[in-house]
Amino acid sequence: MPTINKMRKNFLFGSRPRARGAAFFAAAIFFGGTLFAQQKKNDPNAPLASTSKVNWIEKTFTSNITLDIDRAGIPMPSGKNSAVNTVASRLPNLIKDPLLTLYVDSSRTLGDYILERKISLSQITDIVESGNKTLGYFDNKNSLFKMDHKLLLNQIGSLFTRHQSPYERRKSIETISSRAYSGIIIDARGQLPVHGEFVDAQAEPCLFPRVWNENMEIVYERNMAQSLEVKTNGVAGYDWSDDESRYSQRVGADPLRISAKQIFGHNRTDLVISDDDALRIFSVPQNAELLKNGKIVLLLNKDVLMRDVAAPLKDDSYYTAYKNVKQYPLKKPGADAIDDSPEGIRFTYNLKFIADSPELLPEELPRISELADLLKKALDENAFTIFVAGHTADIGQPQNQMRLSIDRTQTIINLLIERGLDKNIFSYRGFGETQPVGDNSTKEGRAQNRRVEITLRPRATYIQRSW
Repeated sequence: MPTINKMRKNFLFGSRPRARGAAFFAAAIFFGGTLFAQQKKNDPNAPLASTSKVNWIEKTFTSNITLDIDRAGIPMPSGKNSAVNTVASRLPNLIKDPLLTLYVDSSRTLGDYILERKISLSQITDIVESGNKTLGYFDNKNSLFKMDHKLLLNQIGSLFTRHQSPYERRKSIETISSRAYSGIIIDARGQLPVHGEFVDAQAEPCLFPRVWNENMEIVYERNMAQSLEVKTNGVAGYDWSDDESRYSQRVGADPLRISAKQIFGHNRTDLVISDDDALRIFSVPQNAELLKNGKIVLLLNKDVLMRDVAAPLKDDSYYTAYKNVKQYPLKKPGADAIDDSPEGIRFTYNLKFIADSPELLPEELPRISELADLLKKALDENAFTIFVAGHTADIGQPQNQMRLSIDRTQTIINLLIERGLDKNIFSYRGFGETQPVGDNSTKEGRAQNRRVEITLRPRATYIQRSW
């Protein structure tokens, strides 16, 4: 389809972030309360609407935008140019919420990296504005103006790809009988055990998946591939089909076929393969070169590779609830932080437990009671679910810490249920020591890392509205 000229540069996402503050959560409040609240969002009567889809096989993010001419008050037929300019100027802000939910790696979304200021909002704005936009057309007797927009995920991936040359994995002393192959296929379809979490789940796609062996030694990650290859084609290809002709251009006619044993990470994006399969790669130098050239395809379930993209519904009632929560008169010490995260309203508590135990110390119980009252007040104002995340410090026992973090989330959930909250609205996950916010080499940093995060999640929506 024909395209229109690149849209004029705008900063609907907001101004550039300030210098990094001392606390991570201050950035989170800035993210939710200022940067991403520039326009009225998700008003059901707003004239602009958008739905988005992601295709990880083609590595595209596509949005379908509709402008209701009558609601926008644009006179026709003289207002056709005004309709085009209106959609173009508001496009970045309209599609940002679903875009920022995409997984970058096993622990973070695109929104997380902006929150942490590893990339900037203006960089994402530039990519959105440079995307392929159809000329647009009027439908339903000129009452609706429609436009499609598509951007390439590898453009976003390029923001994170900064290495000049790939590094080589340390050569293993052990080898195994193998031969040279033309590429590598790792099959991770179906449900697989999640490493260290005692549950099964399906693997999810992301910009930078990693591959590990059973000893949790890295087999493949983005810095092991040629920088240009990663920027152009991504760190790995994705597909769902057994028809290898679909991706033979990447893996050739004689690929090494591997079945993943487990998946790994908060976002379930990393794959774990057997030690023998890892050795089948590294025992032959030509196979190690395949990784350097990105000759690898990951097979995942079709429904995660091509899907509509939803985002948390942050409407007026959500921000009213957030404002009321922030103003709630908590007794000291109260919550250690309350912020508007990409997923919802997040409460962070550095709670004290009995050492190496899920049992909460008695002096912390008043804080839990106060939290229960605060959550019930928020639930009266909006339809939330509650997600509880448990974290521990890194003391060199990852398996034990993972189990402990899970047990501690369940302790908190049970205490909140005892105080009147509905058990059916809770979900939880333990992260062990994998997501530190403090320095594990110091006592103060380890105390920061021993935390529980409770997030009030609004319902998700596939339709973004704005004006």
